[in-house]
Amino acid sequence: MGQTGRSDVTAAFLYHFTQFVDWPPLKAGDAFTICIAGDQATTISVRSFTRDKFVGSHPVRVLLVEGPPETRGCQLLFLAACPTPRLQQYLTAVRDSGMLIVGEQPEVLELGGMVELFVQRQRIAFSINNDAMQRAHLHVSSKVLRLAREAEESSIPGGGH
Repeated sequence: MGQTGRSDVTAAFLYHFTQFVDWPPLKAGDAFTICIAGDQATTISVRSFTRDKFVGSHPVRVLLVEGPPETRGCQLLFLAACPTPRLQQYLTAVRDSGMLIVGEQPEVLELGGMVELFVQRQRIAFSINNDAMQRAHLHVSSKVLRLAREAEESSIPGGGH
C-alpha cells in the first residue's frame, strides 16, 4: 500500500472512530478537533476526508501539530510513526486529557495510547486498549471492539502483526 493510499485509509479510520465513540460534550459552536502529529500527508488526507463532515453537531477541524504543547483542545490525536522517545513525550503530555490517542507504533498501546493502527495482509487493521479508553472516560461502540478483536485474533497465527 503506497503512502497516499495509506494516508487516505488512515483518514477514513480516524473519522469513523469519531462516529463510534461517546465524547464528552463540546460547547455549542465549537469544532471537533483532530490533531495529526508530524505527518503532512495524513493531515492533507484527513482534511480532505472530513471536509463538510460533523461529529454530532460539531464541524471537524484538522490541525497538524509539531509538538505536545500544540495538542491542547484536541479531541483526537493521531501519532504517526515516530521514535519511541517522541511517542513517550506526546503520551506523557496528553495523559488524562480525555482525548482519543491513535498511533501507528507497535508500543503505542502499552505506553498508554488507545488505538493502534497496523498493516495486516495488505490492509489496515487496529487494536484497542479499552482500559486506557475507560481511564480517559471515552466509551467505544461494542461493534468497534468486536472488529478490533477480530483483527487481533487473525494476526496471532502469523506471530503478531
